[in-house]
Amino acid sequence: MKKMIAVAGILVALAGCDKVDKNICWSPETKTSVDALVDAQGKDIKPMIQSYFDLRGVEVFFGPVNVNLKKTDFSLEKIDSETGSADCSFALGVEAKYNASAALTGSGRVRFSSRIGEHGRYITISKSDIPPVIAAMK
Repeated sequence: MKKMIAVAGILVALAGCDKVDKNICWSPETKTSVDALVDAQGKDIKPMIQSYFDLRGVEVFFGPVNVNLKKTDFSLEKIDSETGSADCSFALGVEAKYNASAALTGSGRVRFSSRIGEHGRYITISKSDIPPVIAAMK
């Protein structure tokens, strides 16, 4: 009898796990939202790179500095099945091309969360994770 109760408890505990989609972090909808949020941060990232160039003494002789942002390796960090939220992260690669052939690159992990709100699902990015990616550029 005790074994039956334990097994039933495990089944009940596992039954609630499928309420939150475990693929939420790398679903096409999430990736599209993350792309839009990172692109919106682009206006803040470009001045960070210029400040980094000034700090390091990198001289841009001609042409603009072209910044490419690459988002890969989406992963799930934590799921809260009660609230339907998920904490995730992705690898952000930054490449700054300048002087026609020179480039500096850096990469790091950026955290984001997916939460259910009043009007649907909301994605928020941890902005504090982006400056260390810029500072790691070589």
